[in-house]
Amino acid sequence: MYCGAKVLTLISFVLGAISIGTLSLSVATDSWLFTEEEMECEVDNITVMVPVQVRSGLFRFCTIYSEMNSGVQVA
Repeated sequence: MYCGAKVLTLISFVLGAISIGTLSLSVATDSWLFTEEEMECEVDNITVMVPVQVRSGLFRFCTIYSEMNSGVQVA
């Protein structure tokens, strides 16, 4: 299959526009990756699983600790 100069030029301009668009979108938005996992927290011989959410992007890294929803009260 033969591609002429006009077809290759058109394809390169389209791919360049797509790459510039996605690059500007990634810089404009601050959160790309949303992660949620549970961490073990040991207090007075009690192990409690605490859900932790992480939101990260190009310029920002946020860590959010959720409330403990267990019936165990630690003094």
